[in-house]
Amino acid sequence: MVGATGLVREHVEAALKAADENSVPHDTVARAMMSLAIEIFLKERAPEDVKSELEYMISNVVTDEDQEFMRP
Repeated sequence: MVGATGLVREHVEAALKAADENSVPHDTVARAMMSLAIEIFLKERAPEDVKSELEYMISNVVTDEDQEFMRP
């Protein structure tokens, strides 16, 4: 049985392949996917809850910078 991430990953990979075949930048595809994901969230969750979820995800984006929880 495929989990949710595996299921979505298959579709993302297919979308990126189709984007390459149609000269659509991956950034544009990612933006469209985020918009659609937000639409899905809003079908079952309040806008403030979706906003909170997105802010949490943004605050946990992995970068090369030290994170708040890291010690020097």
